[in-house]
Order: sequence, then structure tokens, then C-alpha cells
Amino acid sequence: HCRGCGKIFCKVCSKQKCLLPPSFGFQDGPERVCDKCAKIFFPYEPLMAVTPNGGKIEFGRVGTGSQIVLCFHGAPGNYSQGISQAYMLFETQELRNTYTVIAPSRPGYGETPLDMGTTPKDQASMAIQLLDELGVPRSRTVIVFALSAGGPVAIEFCLNYPRRVAAAVFVSCATHKYWPGQAKGLSMDEAEGEQGFLSKVFLKSPTLHKAGVWFLKKLSITYPSGTRAALKSS
Repeated sequence: HCRGCGKIFCKVCSKQKCLLPPSFGFQDGPERVCDKCAKIFFPYEPLMAVTPNGGKIEFGRVGTGSQIVLCFHGAPGNYSQGISQAYMLFETQELRNTYTVIAPSRPGYGETPLDMGTTPKDQASMAIQLLDELGVPRSRTVIVFALSAGGPVAIEFCLNYPRRVAAAVFVSCATHKYWPGQAKGLSMDEAEGEQGFLSKVFLKSPTLHKAGVWFLKKLSITYPSGTRAALKSS
């Protein structure tokens, strides 16, 4: 049932789909709220900016204040995650009048094409293009807010455009290259050898192999754009 309106979504007792309608950009999978209630709990529709060379950038925007907060979402995700992570900045009308939250969908996520930037540096440049298209003066500094996999993009933004940065907030962000076994003191080569061994064990087990294939198929159906972007950047 929907946690908002309580309406039952069961193909047996309500003659409707047992899975609720897709919300928040997800393509398939069980949801906690129906589409109608999703608009109540998250009424922030995506917007689209078009750059002079025809590039498209999906983004969300909340607030009317002079202080811009630029949010970079993690993976998978899109603009809605960026908006959600900064909710404390628009809980009241006073805060909405103080801040403007701008959250782009990074390339490969949501409706922003992957060719808008395949590296953190390119994605930081895309964010500058977005600010320009929205008419944000280049003399105005922004607060950079990043979550998880949005960290590398935020770091590149701060390094390449320091005069545009008033402050930076990093929440559980990736900051450099990681590899399995790093915490145990393994080198990258040692970790790759260990990972190769585990891959062989995985492939030799029909049960594990089937479970892995099922999981990847489910992931690619639920987050098609995010999966493509993750594979592209790995």
C-alpha cells in the first residue's frame, strides 16, 4: 500500500498492478508511495537547460535566495537526490528566501546525456555552463554540496574554479581511487590478483553466477541511466 494515501496496490484485491507506479525517476521496482503522493512529498519537477552548443542539462531548483547552493548527487541518482540532500535549506519560507538550491543530474543520470561529461573535470565544467545558462553572475560565489560519488566532481569544481566557491561540504564522498583490499594493506596489483581468484570461484559456482546475473539485470532495469554511467566511469 501507499504510505501516503493508504491505497492498496495489489493485483488480487484491487485489480491493479502489484508494483506501484514508478516515482522519482525509477523505471521499475516496488515503491513506498504512489505517483500522486510522490508529487505531494516531492513536488520538484525536473527542469532542462540548453547550452549554446546544444547540450542538455537536467536540473532541479528550489528557493529564491541570493546564496546559491550547488549540489552534486551520488551514484546512482539524479537531480532529485541533490535536492533531497539539501532539504534543510528550504524547510521554511525564510530559508527559501535565503538560499537557492541548484542540483544538476550528472551526465549519464536522469535526462542529462552522458556526452555532457565523462570525467569529473568535464562534469565540473558542465556545472559552470549550467550556472551561466541560469544567469548566475560569475562574480557570485556558490556553496558546493556533494554526496558520495559526487565528491570527485565537487573537488574538480573547487580546484578549477576557486573564485566561484564560497564553501564546500562533502558528505561521505569518494575522494581518490579505491580498490578492494586497500584497507587490509593490499597493493592494487595484489588486490587484482585476489579479485581474479574470487572471480574464478564465482564463475565456477552456477548458483552464485545465476544470482549475480539476476542482480545485474535487476539493477540495469531499475537504474538504466545510472548503470550505464557507472560502467562508463569504472
